[in-house]
Amino acid sequence: MSTTATRAPTISVRGIGKSYSGVTVLHDIDLDIAAGEVHGLVGENGAGKSTLLKILGGAIRADHGTLSFDGEQVRLLRPGFVTYSQLKEVVGDVIVGAGAATPRVPGNKISHYAPMTPMSIVPVDEIDKRAEQASEGGRRVAVLAQRLPLKTYPSVTWINAGRRADAYAHDLYSNLRALDKAGCEQILVQDVPSEEKWTAVRDRLARGAAPSVGIGDYLQAMRLIDRAYQEAA
Repeated sequence: MSTTATRAPTISVRGIGKSYSGVTVLHDIDLDIAAGEVHGLVGENGAGKSTLLKILGGAIRADHGTLSFDGEQVRLLRPGFVTYSQLKEVVGDVIVGAGAATPRVPGNKISHYAPMTPMSIVPVDEIDKRAEQASEGGRRVAVLAQRLPLKTYPSVTWINAGRRADAYAHDLYSNLRALDKAGCEQILVQDVPSEEKWTAVRDRLARGAAPSVGIGDYLQAMRLIDRAYQEAA
């Protein structure tokens, strides 16, 4: 990933790399951003888009590489959580949230995952009722919730992901992977709170619940995006 600015870059990234548990998410990323420019990051699940933005915003540290601002190398000594409001204040309008027609494609990275098992988001107070109804007749159902079930359902695999947004987000893909491999016919996800700190989680869940697409459709979409990028360049 690289870009050549026609003006002196305000932000310069050189050789940025980041790995999680031995899995490389970013490898030797170079990027220049000049004042007034608008950039877009496009890639499949697991390409490292969110990780790069978090490094630029100071939410996480890169394993190696440099970040310069106005020609001076900087080091973020106190990484922190960047909220939607803070991001919007800096960059303007931010597009979040997957529409109903947004296709989902299983990620090919351990840290990014969209289930192949059909997945639905259920209102908070209906998760137990829906789990009981969906498992009638012994049908195997998986549930991702923020609490334990009100009673035991013999054919339901239930994961309590807790009520902390940071912990929920950290474990989301591994939990979805576990439920996807549980041999169930359906995954029910209890809807998450509407607070701002849950925005990223809601977006990921919406993408996971969106209609699935075949690899042919996905590749065609990637070709169209690449063509549009080449024409714009």
